[in-house]
Amino acid sequence: MDLRVITASGAERISRYAFNHAMGRKGAPSDGQKRVTCVDKSNLLEGCKLFRESFDKIGKGFPDVEKDYAYVDAWTLLAIQNPERFDVIVTPNEFGDIISDLGGAIQGGLGVSPSGNIGEKNGMFEPVHGSAPDIAGKNVANPLAAILSVGMMLEWLSTNHNDKAAAKAASIIRESVIETLRDSSVRTPDLCAGKWSNVKSSTTQEVASEVIKRMSR
Repeated sequence: MDLRVITASGAERISRYAFNHAMGRKGAPSDGQKRVTCVDKSNLLEGCKLFRESFDKIGKGFPDVEKDYAYVDAWTLLAIQNPERFDVIVTPNEFGDIISDLGGAIQGGLGVSPSGNIGEKNGMFEPVHGSAPDIAGKNVANPLAAILSVGMMLEWLSTNHNDKAAAKAASIIRESVIETLRDSSVRTPDLCAGKWSNVKSSTTQEVASEVIKRMSR
């Protein structure tokens, strides 16, 4: 048997973080509603029942944020059908590890997926994708996930230290990446697919330089 440990204190801590995070966001893209979705398997697993109870307990303290629920298997369908309905997801570690890759695919792939590992006092930020030894040294890796991770780090620092300069820098980074992606002529090979399949791919350095140029403006 493989056992997992889910504690009330841990579930409450991550739920509180999720609701606080939702309060600082603009809401779901589809309707602007601040919403936290609890993704679990509480119809089957005792640990998930505790997780959902903790979610409900913490949610009572955030009347402006909608409490939403989905079983993890159903959520994978809903996320593909209507991803813009979701705003913040809170889920046990195992499910989060799985569905975060699905989220990365929906938003454009691992090359544009930043991440933050955030504890009670410290945070560590990095691209989701990890290493890619097969393309090492070829100047074709997508730098956007790393750049966006820096933006996420600055956003976290601004929240924890009330640093307006860090918040502004985070916004500049995000907007510069968005503008670069809108300009379909500058993109690494992993993003030259679908309607962009005829675009000549750019190098890692060219994409990074384009983002930096837009940041400087």
